[in-house]
Amino acid sequence: MASLTGMKAGGFYDRHSSLQRTTFEAVYPQFAAAIATMPLPEEPAVLGVADYGCSEGGNSIYGLGRIVEALRARRPHQSIAVMHTDLATNDFNHLLGLLLNPDTATYAQKHGALRPGIFPMFVGASFYGPVLPPACVHVGISMLAVEWLSQPITHPPTDHIGIMAGDARALAEGRAQAEADWRLFLAERGREIVPGGRLLVSVPGRNETDWCARGPYDLLNRACRELVGEGRIDASRYAAFCFPVYARAADELATPAAEGGLFAIEHCETLDVPIGFECAFDADGDVAAYATALVGAWKAVSEPVLRAALLRPGDDPASIDAVYQRAEALVRADPQPWRFRNLEVSIQLVRR
Repeated sequence: MASLTGMKAGGFYDRHSSLQRTTFEAVYPQFAAAIATMPLPEEPAVLGVADYGCSEGGNSIYGLGRIVEALRARRPHQSIAVMHTDLATNDFNHLLGLLLNPDTATYAQKHGALRPGIFPMFVGASFYGPVLPPACVHVGISMLAVEWLSQPITHPPTDHIGIMAGDARALAEGRAQAEADWRLFLAERGREIVPGGRLLVSVPGRNETDWCARGPYDLLNRACRELVGEGRIDASRYAAFCFPVYARAADELATPAAEGGLFAIEHCETLDVPIGFECAFDADGDVAAYATALVGAWKAVSEPVLRAALLRPGDDPASIDAVYQRAEALVRADPQPWRFRNLEVSIQLVRR
């Protein structure tokens, strides 16, 4: 994807991605129940676990670790291949450092001692194409990743950087691209996941009246527009840009999955998942802490995209830093317009 190189690296994403873990915690219990009863091959077959969109690794290591625990409860000694996948430009070095940090315990090691029968693997490839060998995955997850479109839409909204804030043409193009990408994702995963295997996917969603992160999109757009007005961001670059992200309704996940024929739907729902920094602000009213947390969470996923899209060769890179500084100032001045509602659509599938 030309406009996406991965999340903000160097540990920043991991430090500012608590809402991603909260979302996993909200959807995992029902998935764990499916893992507890799904068919598993006998030894010496290797059990395969995969995360499609692992980013810097903190949440991926945690989530796949929960799945490894569930499988180990059933098969204490069977070998497990744990596969972290993301774009080739992802910060896999950070992931590896976390996974093998001798000061912590992970699914792969405890205080420097490797756990027997656990084999971590890392793959740099877009999940809109082949990622893993055929029939090697028994349990797969993708948390807040498939919302990224394989390519930007060609008719971006006027005066906004979010597809969901666009006119009918922008929304129709976003929906068509999202559907094509989702069908392709399912076809590729259908080759990689064994019959009877499970797949859990959660993406930013929408309901009848709202869509995920409307407030933060409006916030970042306001900050960008102000800097365009000050001549610090090129107006033509801003006008041509929007984030390649489409917020789906539940049926936009369920219908293509049902029609594709490779998977059966075990569960699909839209959730309004609480976010830690939103709950903290409601409790203590600390505007400064809230502004830092909200903008940090949004910067973690958006900054690499903004840099790639808005900076021309020779432009001052500090202008992108200024976007987030301006955004934080806007939140401190009045936090209410920018509140983050975490609407997520989650679907649980079984490979036929």
